[in-house]
Amino acid sequence: MKREPLQKSSYVSSLVYTSLNFFTDLHVLLCDFHRLQAWNRFLVKTESGISKDDAVKLKTDYLTPLADSRTQAEFEANKQKLLQCDIWKGNVKLQQYFNQNWLSAATCKVRSC
Repeated sequence: MKREPLQKSSYVSSLVYTSLNFFTDLHVLLCDFHRLQAWNRFLVKTESGISKDDAVKLKTDYLTPLADSRTQAEFEANKQKLLQCDIWKGNVKLQQYFNQNWLSAATCKVRSC
């Protein structure tokens, strides 16, 4: 059985996309700690426009299930829940941040088992 090459990353998009273009059979695994750290840093910024209560709800009800997705189908279902929530719909900065930094590379986001 052929082993697939793996690349660990805390998700630097230029590194990920360059690597994927050069190594076509590469699988990218994200560091859960750094991904959650980045999400938390965004949520607590005043500029994000997200209240403390909404940040807790986002993390508990939407982001943690998204991060814990074990399959692409589960990821897609959790992503749809996030996209339908009122906090998401009412915050353009949240939408921009997640679309640009995380959801644009959805196939790279499924947690490794």
